[in-house]
Amino acid sequence: MAYSQTIVGVFITADRDVLLWVLLMLFFLAVAATALFARLRTWAEMVWIFVLVYAMGLGGSHLLFKWIVGVPFLKLELISITTSP
Repeated sequence: MAYSQTIVGVFITADRDVLLWVLLMLFFLAVAATALFARLRTWAEMVWIFVLVYAMGLGGSHLLFKWIVGVPFLKLELISITTSP
């Protein structure tokens, strides 16, 4: 008795130009926010501020580009191939 087999692949595709532009702008935004809010704080707190602003900015810009502008710069694709016996 032969069984069919399903092969599943998960791919993340990115629009390179838009993604690089967004990452660069978010880097400068996170550095500026860290400089503004990190007065008299420890290094660990400054790193957390930077990471928090960077992650929130990436999520916000993804929502902006996907739902408002209509140009998603990151796509998650699921491809499945089923073999027959």
